[in-house]
Amino acid sequence: MRFSILIVFMLLLAGCSSVTLTTSDAKLDKTRVMAVDSFANYTEVPMAGYRAAAMVDAALLNRGYTSKTIYTSPNEEYLKPNAPLSDRLDRARKISADYLMSGEVIEWRYKTGIDGEPAVSLVIRVYDVNTGAIVYSATASKSGFGYSSVGVAAQDVITSMIH
Repeated sequence: MRFSILIVFMLLLAGCSSVTLTTSDAKLDKTRVMAVDSFANYTEVPMAGYRAAAMVDAALLNRGYTSKTIYTSPNEEYLKPNAPLSDRLDRARKISADYLMSGEVIEWRYKTGIDGEPAVSLVIRVYDVNTGAIVYSATASKSGFGYSSVGVAAQDVITSMIH
């Protein structure tokens, strides 16, 4: 009986946190340099795009990529995520990058309710700097449970998106 209750509890607990991921099949060359751009922020959370970009940069380094950031401050016009793609590709070329990674933060919040579960949704795109073509894209969402943080949920999402 105890074992049955434990199994039911484990299944309920596992269902409380999930990552939904959709990616392209492309494999990126880890020997090439990846420029990380700031992410567009479509949430009501200030600076969520810059937070996501910083976490992506760290995840790339952790996965063995060579990365360089092309964002430093939200006050610099050419570094804003809504700058034209051609300007961002030019900026990546100037730092000798082969790829440009940018994306969007769709959700970055705590849900309302008793537990206030974290919820994160991100989109990333990797462009070939020379052609401007998208060579990799991914979309992922996670809804955590209980006392988890948005940062932990975001890290799980980002880790699932970067191979």
